[in-house]
Amino acid sequence: MQKLIQAVELPNIIDPAQPLLDEQKQPHSMPSNKIFVQNLLASLLLKMFPNLNRVQVETFVLKLFNTSGQWSDFKGNLRDLLVSMKQFASLNDALYAEERNQQIQVEQQRRQAIPGMQRTQ
Repeated sequence: MQKLIQAVELPNIIDPAQPLLDEQKQPHSMPSNKIFVQNLLASLLLKMFPNLNRVQVETFVLKLFNTSGQWSDFKGNLRDLLVSMKQFASLNDALYAEERNQQIQVEQQRRQAIPGMQRTQ
């Protein structure tokens, strides 16, 4: 990802006057390749991680572009996003409690229906 960002940032790698191609293999209609790649990265991240909101993703992408020249800062931004995603997942365990309880009940009913599968106390 860092190499892609650096490629659109540095004019000696990709000619800024030559637009990159979109998914339909057509030149994009954005004002610059940089904006095209920023929008592309943001849309891909939003599709892949629906638990992230647009502002969070756009901020993350801008930080990646701002730190593309410093590997440690770039890597730190990646870590920050991963940590925030992990925190979201652990905070929302309650969202799945109902489904988990239903699965436990179904499993208990299945065991009760089979002779000898119940635990004796």
